[in-house]
Amino acid sequence: METKYGIISDIHRVHPDGVINAMSVLKSKGAQKIILNGDITGDQFPGLSEDDYLVYVLTAAGTSGLEVYVQPGSHEKVARFEPVVRTLASRHSNIIYTLAERKIELPDHHLVFLPGSDWMAGDAMGQGYHFEKGDFKTGFYRTDAGHTLMANTEDLKRYVTDPQKTIVVCHVPRKFHNPDDAVDMAYFGESVKNFKLDGRPVEAGSVFPGPVGERLVQMGAPVLMKRENRGNEDLESLYEGLGITKSVSGHFHESVHRANDRNGRHVEPRAFANELFWNASYMDGMKAGILTVKDGRVAYENVDLV
Repeated sequence: METKYGIISDIHRVHPDGVINAMSVLKSKGAQKIILNGDITGDQFPGLSEDDYLVYVLTAAGTSGLEVYVQPGSHEKVARFEPVVRTLASRHSNIIYTLAERKIELPDHHLVFLPGSDWMAGDAMGQGYHFEKGDFKTGFYRTDAGHTLMANTEDLKRYVTDPQKTIVVCHVPRKFHNPDDAVDMAYFGESVKNFKLDGRPVEAGSVFPGPVGERLVQMGAPVLMKRENRGNEDLESLYEGLGITKSVSGHFHESVHRANDRNGRHVEPRAFANELFWNASYMDGMKAGILTVKDGRVAYENVDLV
């Protein structure tokens, strides 16, 4: 048995027709299902509201003829994302919302979904999809900023019933310790003390994407540029404890198309393996991927769309 998943994530502000083209390309390469793994929305595309953008993309997904799994990441906002995804999923039976179906069991593998992110984009703070380890039940909570979804990473202990068959799909990777090869390497700027940006306070320890951090340094802001592994430490411990050896992620744009094993060592493309941690897609950079699962083993193919 062989199953091919097309992976698209970190779409942000790509022209929606580019996303549709990406699904078509992945389908032409044999993808039988599509996973939209977070940051489907983000920076607004000119001329389309966030809602309209999401409707455009998901309508295309619904008419693609493929099963499409939809998962929020670090940019989606609950109040806008929830009604659109649930409405489109009710109209198109091939759209599977991973918040409603956290686990998909197939004969030779299980997909387990962990929605959201441990880091929220500025516009999604307090109103997005957040996960962490804690003494709480996964669900929707009200904050001063609006409604948020809090997902407890400990849920994985319930969903992972056969670690060797399990592929965890999460926007954020677990922590590794090899910045040269691992999927969670990030190049970023971190403020070393409090300062003001356009009149707004920025606290020490605030993190900025690489290009933004570099601009702030040029402006004389107290920002230090870093290059290091930034994966989630709780997920590292949890994956190791549960015996998770396969996971698909995104989030860190600098590490797109990297793949490594549990020890952070590079895994070759198209070679079936028992261990694979893969940063599959940065659609804003025209990069997607195909995950092939055969008899419980996995192989990946990096797809450049330009």
